[in-house]
Amino acid sequence: PAAPEMKIVSFTGQIQIKMPDGSIVGVVPGAAVPNIPAGAEITVVSGEAVLSAGGTAVECNAGDALTFSVDAKSGGVEIATSAGEVTVSVGGTSAAVGTGDKVEVATNGGKTGINVESGSVAVTSGGQTTEVATGGSVGVATSQGSGDTTTTTTTIDSDGDKDIDVTTTVTNTNTTSPTQDIQSPVSGSTP
Repeated sequence: PAAPEMKIVSFTGQIQIKMPDGSIVGVVPGAAVPNIPAGAEITVVSGEAVLSAGGTAVECNAGDALTFSVDAKSGGVEIATSAGEVTVSVGGTSAAVGTGDKVEVATNGGKTGINVESGSVAVTSGGQTTEVATGGSVGVATSQGSGDTTTTTTTIDSDGDKDIDVTTTVTNTNTTSPTQDIQSPVSGSTP
């Protein structure tokens, strides 16, 4: 299968993308919005941006810089930051990925997880925040209930030998964002 691309879901301000071939693309409101291939470097020059790749959302602010790649063995989406702090979300779990940190969101055997490849990342699920160090992982299992209710069970393995299970039930609501919508987020694509 083709490697996932990152998409700009919404943004305000300006985004700069350094493509893998070295070319630079500037994106401003009203301009054509490219899909971002693996290996690209993304910098939010001003404003805010929401990016998406393979069911993983990445929220960025002015000054944030990140790289997006795909792990050759697992096929997982890797996010590394070189400046600022971005929020990487999958299911009901989010990770605050700061300068020098790197995480991978991968699905293995039907289970999705956030793996900390370098640094120390604050992971929040069900209102509980845990620091997860290099080598630690967070498993995210999402199942749909009836109506608009989603139940998410998260397993946090912060030190390689201790698991914490958190189960949350969320009622989904539709909200309107004040940002410029570029394209609809992929619906129903749970990795």
